[in-house]
Amino acid sequence: MRHPTRPWAIFAALAVATSLVALTPAGVRGDQPPAYEALSTRLLQTGLREQGAYATLKKLLSVGPRLTGSAQAEAAVKLMADHMTALGFDRVRTEPTVVCHWVRGAVEEGRILSKTAGTIPLKVRALGSSVATPAAGLTAGIVEVHSIAELETIGDKARGKIVFHTSGAVTSAALAPLRAAGAACASFHPVQTFPRKDLAPSVFQGATIDLEGDPRAVRAGAVLARKLGARPLVLRAEDKALFHAAEGIASNLFIPLFDTACRLLASTGIADRDAAAILLPLAEGTLQSVKRLDRSTALTGPISRGDVETVRRHISVLRKHPAALRIYKVLGTEAMALAKRGNRIPPARVRAMARLLAGK
Repeated sequence: MRHPTRPWAIFAALAVATSLVALTPAGVRGDQPPAYEALSTRLLQTGLREQGAYATLKKLLSVGPRLTGSAQAEAAVKLMADHMTALGFDRVRTEPTVVCHWVRGAVEEGRILSKTAGTIPLKVRALGSSVATPAAGLTAGIVEVHSIAELETIGDKARGKIVFHTSGAVTSAALAPLRAAGAACASFHPVQTFPRKDLAPSVFQGATIDLEGDPRAVRAGAVLARKLGARPLVLRAEDKALFHAAEGIASNLFIPLFDTACRLLASTGIADRDAAAILLPLAEGTLQSVKRLDRSTALTGPISRGDVETVRRHISVLRKHPAALRIYKVLGTEAMALAKRGNRIPPARVRAMARLLAGK
């Protein structure tokens, strides 16, 4: 963190007043008797009618973004000081002041220094508006734990610390030994998929991170989540497992479902790679529809329109693929309920579809 000195204007009036200074009656000065309420009302009413204030604002905005401590902020100050002088203000000046702003230094890097494994590089990310790292860097001890049972051996090393685990299904109660030793504990679980360990920090952008545990740790986790570009969501301990199961259905179980569809195409002689290439645009298009539309409207296909005959043909050919047939019937029943919720299928077809999917 640097604390540079920047010139800032000591403004005597807002932009509205700068655009209206020419309207002030001749001879009126600040040392006149305080009968200026009528004048200020007149200035305000004129400002609402005229376009001068908007022109002044447009001029100020012409310098672009004006982040604290930036060159554009300095340029905006000079622009307005010059503008006020041109309007006839008799006491316009700028004065130096200390402005704290965050400056990114060299590319961030982190390393684990191990007596047994040597130096292990890590991907790290600086948090905006954080304090500066000393030139020599920071070194902190890491307490490595290989099992929940081993937590009991940490003892006073945890006192006063904030401790997270990242399990989706396990609550912060798993950290009870550390909590008893004086640590504030919480679960910090990103609702995101991590197929590799070398993903960039941008993977957190727009994701949700669910939090559960001690208030102090949850508050710290929420700050960290926002710094990562994610949305924090506080859960009750009793909801963790169900929440995690829902994530698994939406993410993990989609993979075997997609693989089942690919294997069905492969049974017709299509190469596995080609089967994936055929089905991927379909799956991606479905996800885009779910993003844009409500789920009952996003649902397409024969079940969504009550096409009993087409579903009957599907069930007939899937008898040679029992596992796929079971999946089709279970998910087909759910799809029918979704279409029914959107009032998309006549009641008679709903009943016929239900009997077909139930095997009757």
